[in-house]
Amino acid sequence: MMQELIRFAKEYGTIRNISLGVKASNKNAIILYEKFGFQKIGLHKNYFNVNGSFDDEILMDLYI
Repeated sequence: MMQELIRFAKEYGTIRNISLGVKASNKNAIILYEKFGFQKIGLHKNYFNVNGSFDDEILMDLYI
């Protein structure tokens, strides 16, 4: 699905950036996004609260 989104963005021509947020503890997802070319650009401290357990959100961008 991510490949299709990136392909569409490149083909469409006016999309210049794809942004996403991911839980900092989700290391596998972060590695996957980096393989697609996403870069870490920021952080929201304690953004996620799951059953009283807080986790940061890593913000990532892919510049087309």
